[in-house]
Amino acid sequence: STQSTGDAIDNNVKFSKQSSIVEEWLELWTNECRKLFLERLIARCSGGQLEFLFSVTEPLHHRGFIYSAQHVLRSCPPISTPSSRQEALLFALENVADKFYRPQSAVLRSKEDVDKIINTNSSLYNVLSGGLFKTVSSKKPQVSKKRVGEIKRVLNWYENYWTDSEKLDILYLVLCKLSVHELYHATLLLNLRRYRDFVVKLPSDLSLQILSYLTPKDIVNASEVSKEWHELCTSDLTWSIKCAQHSVPLSNPENVKQQELFMNNILLKSNWKNGRCRVNTFYGSTQKFVSVAYDPKSGKIATGMTNGEIRIWSLCKSGGALLATLLSHTKSVWVVEWYKANCLISCSSDGSIKIWNIKKGICQKSIDAHVGKIWTIKCDGDVIYSGSDDKTIKCWDVKRCELLQTYTGHNGSVFALDMNGSDQLLSGSADKTLRIWDAGTGECLRSIWVSHTSPGWVMSLSVSEGHVACCFNDKVAVYHIRTGILVSSIQAHSAGVESVQLVMDEDKQWYQRRVLFSIG
Repeated sequence: STQSTGDAIDNNVKFSKQSSIVEEWLELWTNECRKLFLERLIARCSGGQLEFLFSVTEPLHHRGFIYSAQHVLRSCPPISTPSSRQEALLFALENVADKFYRPQSAVLRSKEDVDKIINTNSSLYNVLSGGLFKTVSSKKPQVSKKRVGEIKRVLNWYENYWTDSEKLDILYLVLCKLSVHELYHATLLLNLRRYRDFVVKLPSDLSLQILSYLTPKDIVNASEVSKEWHELCTSDLTWSIKCAQHSVPLSNPENVKQQELFMNNILLKSNWKNGRCRVNTFYGSTQKFVSVAYDPKSGKIATGMTNGEIRIWSLCKSGGALLATLLSHTKSVWVVEWYKANCLISCSSDGSIKIWNIKKGICQKSIDAHVGKIWTIKCDGDVIYSGSDDKTIKCWDVKRCELLQTYTGHNGSVFALDMNGSDQLLSGSADKTLRIWDAGTGECLRSIWVSHTSPGWVMSLSVSEGHVACCFNDKVAVYHIRTGILVSSIQAHSAGVESVQLVMDEDKQWYQRRVLFSIG
């Protein structure tokens, strides 16, 4: 017992001398020498010792840059990290944020963000390049053989002679002797030992597979972990997988990123589901609106009035701003249709079809198409089909204003026209029939009686995927075009139905699959 007590005292004396030697050498070692020692020492630490080091240096993980550089970077915003953002969130949840000073910080997600901050804060570049927070060097540290021998001696004591408690004492001593940038270097080494970034280390296919199990919200949050995670979480490959999972079409107009495409579609679905919309009201006329057409490319709306005016509007948050008033028709304008950019086509009860230059606000061409009112027109490339009170349908060449074909067969006014591809024209009339025409020859291929009651006028048509929807009286009916068989008939309204729209497309949004819209 006496001998073991004496051995313990000798060991304590021996450790005390060794710790003094280590302290003396730390004072003498250069910055490169201390970094080399840190790398080799941390590589030999056990799990408990790493946890000790991590807990002591934890504030530096997200405060080292923010607070240590404030005296140098007065105008530079602190750099935000996941730890600092989590801490800010906890402060907000506990309603204690007003008791702590937390400067607004910048989030660096990519190299462009870093370059932007460096360009606006030259002092930041000087500090980073000067070595205050520079932790990776392309040159191999120059350490003398004498210092390397001292490092090996300390590491031998650490591995073979010191107890666990003595090792913790030495680790604490080392941390106390390090400068600010050496402590920051130590935190990076600890992160490398403590964490393994599987998303970066694994092959990209496996990383994408892992991210595919996250929700879109989780992917957005994960993009703020690091620059590598941000690059992966915002890539088109990641979001194309989410698009496929949520049945979002992968069309990519004008090189829009898949993430933006996904978010816009999800927002659109949510708006349709919850009925969220912005109502724009157009003021400025005592006359009734009888037709409207929207051009999604320019954001302009054309409206036809009962007094023959056509008004061009632009959408704005407060409503509709009137851009131009087009005057040439003398009676009600029943249809306005955008033909090309800044080009509009209209038809009227005065029997004319007019082609307008919206930029100049003038009527470029006018066709005296029918002897009766023109109720409807349908554009197909450079061809216009018109339906009139005179019971005929006419086909016109837009550029030459030349009559190409006249379709006869209806016994009443033609109120509705639509195309089934470029080969077939469909028409609806006051004679209670729906007719299918060969667009090239003018031959009537099929005639369908839609109603045997009075009045039974076919007021509107809509073609989609080999089917046609038509409305008459208070009913809406859907027919198969090739066979003429009635697919469905709905008594949709309590009074007359004026307009109908059919969409049967499996590739479109969930709310546009086999959907029938009607207005009565």
